Amino acid sequence: MSKCIVSPTRKLLISLCKNQTKYPDCHFWRRNFNNSDRRDIRIIIPIRCSTPFYSLLIPFLRHSNLNYGPARWISKKLYQFPELREEDIEEHFARGSGPGGQAVNKTANCVFLKHKPTGLVVKCHETRSQETNRKRARETLLLKLDDLINGEKSFRSQQIKEICEEKTQKKNKACKNLELKKSFKEREGLE
Repeated sequence: MSKCIVSPTRKLLISLCKNQTKYPDCHFWRRNFNNSDRRDIRIIIPIRCSTPFYSLLIPFLRHSNLNYGPARWISKKLYQFPELREEDIEEHFARGSGPGGQAVNKTANCVFLKHKPTGLVVKCHETRSQETNRKRARETLLLKLDDLINGEKSFRSQQIKEICEEKTQKKNKACKNLELKKSFKEREGLE
């Protein structure tokens, strides 16, 4: 009886890699901001290379949009935020007042959201569209709820921690370069 071995396709290997690295421990989080748009936050999550398909995966990932090194890009969408149910949200709209044109006093585009179980309140009046304000208010409420429930393991606190680590690394690198310049000038007798 002969065994039929099917070689995995590129899509299959990439989906296996995505499923393996979907929900890692919070200790392995790193992030890299996309400077063009601060809302689209990217996170780097190192892969533990104990899986047998990893060696098969490397040649396929070289020509794909994923990194094949010890880390790959993952978007904010794969982070597991706490569940935000619509029946737990109380939503109110407010109109503008005072000077500012004809439409200010007629449109109710300021959104107030209150999370009933926790009492968190969010106000959003960033754009002139009520729909986009509703979406953004829900995003900020979700981030605040995540901060309240998860504490140090929340998405925002992990971002802040990574920013601080990057700043200290840049500062250490600058100090090291300055010391190297000083030692070079002393050695060459330039000062």
